[in-house]
Amino acid sequence: MPGSPPRKINLNKEVMLPVATESLWQVTAVDNDRSTYPPALWLVAAHGGAGCTMLSEMLAICGDAGQVWPIHDEYRFCVVVAKSTMRGLERAHQVVLQGLHTLDEITIIGVIIIADAVGKLPKALINKLEVIEKLVTVWQIPYLPALRIVEEGTLATWAPGDEIDVSRKARKRPPTESCPISVATIGKELFATVKSAHSGNMSGTSSNVEATEEIPTEIEGEDDNETT
Repeated sequence: MPGSPPRKINLNKEVMLPVATESLWQVTAVDNDRSTYPPALWLVAAHGGAGCTMLSEMLAICGDAGQVWPIHDEYRFCVVVAKSTMRGLERAHQVVLQGLHTLDEITIIGVIIIADAVGKLPKALINKLEVIEKLVTVWQIPYLPALRIVEEGTLATWAPGDEIDVSRKARKRPPTESCPISVATIGKELFATVKSAHSGNMSGTSSNVEATEEIPTEIEGEDDNETT
């Protein structure tokens, strides 16, 4: 109501993430070598085992920040990552509140929730997701059993400009040959969001936002190696 004092935000200090003490990206950029450009955005883990390392391997525009805020990096757009458990969603909620209300140095683009099991979410988890969705955009990655058996460093990567094949044949390809459709689609949407945010204040340094090509055309539907 008008004239009411601002609502107090209660943060659980035990789950707050620390800020980085230096830039997370320590590679010197080389002209025309996209692999040396700093990430367009950072994946920040709300808890251990959230899946940031796996996602950063599949999405070329993302860096893995682990459980720290990249406040010293040139590009500080962040996406919080969590598993679809109550613990994961509670942590994601708290970490988002921390970023929104205590850190001016970073910009939270949204949250990625990675399914930890097959099937629909229990009502309690849906309710918690709705709370988070009132704060930021939430993307969900379905349970992808094929990811359980891949070795580190073997996943296929999606980058802006890559075609997202949604054919039945593509859906059956292992993630070592083709980035899962659900992951690539989220990557495309993240890229569009970050590119739009960058358009007003681009610096002279190359990044994985500036280096990328046109956004691929819209796609709908996927079942990327899911079990139902």
